[in-house]
Amino acid sequence: MAHLLRSSVCNTVVLCFTTIAFTTSILTPPQLMAAGGGNIDIATINFSLKVEKLYEKVRKSIDKGETNKIVGYMFDFKNEVEQYTGNKINIDQYVDQAQKEAKAKGQKIDDKYIKQIKKDFHKEDKKHQHRATWLAKCFELDIPYTTLEADMHFEMNYFPKGDKDIEVPIPIMVGVTVSLCGLFLFFVPVPICQTAGVWLINTGVGILGSDAINRWDQYDRDKKK
Repeated sequence: MAHLLRSSVCNTVVLCFTTIAFTTSILTPPQLMAAGGGNIDIATINFSLKVEKLYEKVRKSIDKGETNKIVGYMFDFKNEVEQYTGNKINIDQYVDQAQKEAKAKGQKIDDKYIKQIKKDFHKEDKKHQHRATWLAKCFELDIPYTTLEADMHFEMNYFPKGDKDIEVPIPIMVGVTVSLCGLFLFFVPVPICQTAGVWLINTGVGILGSDAINRWDQYDRDKKK
């Protein structure tokens, strides 16, 4: 996760994204805001606009290789869907579903990486919750709020328990994260959510496929040596 949050790793995945450029280009949906028919309430319109903006941010991050931003966008999707539907999202269950989706399309993710991703996402979820609490306190005390200060306070007081962390390959972390964005949206009965959800799920699996290509390439190089 630490590698994912550093911009220096962006160059590492540019080649991975290039290998799936054709796949993502043919999966790009038409106008996401195409009318679904009937009257739509204000809350749904506002929600749809937020989803569209987040979706475009994810697409741009993938195009530019800005992997350090995608996890944050995934949690933004999570929060928006929770607020709109009133249902709490269990990240562990969705990570398991992302693993199943990948397996169904021929991309296997090692269980040890799934376990670490869940651990990393739990920490990030707590960090997002801490930011909201910190913001409320700053508003109450009428003092300036900064994300940097909130995150520093969180890191000073967060003491993770459990097994030692392992390094998750960036294509796997990004592929699962993008797939989660799609899974969060797919089950929301709003046209833009289902259209964007399918694209994001397919793109996430495509990124996971690029990891497999890299591993095959490395295996071939090792055999030649």
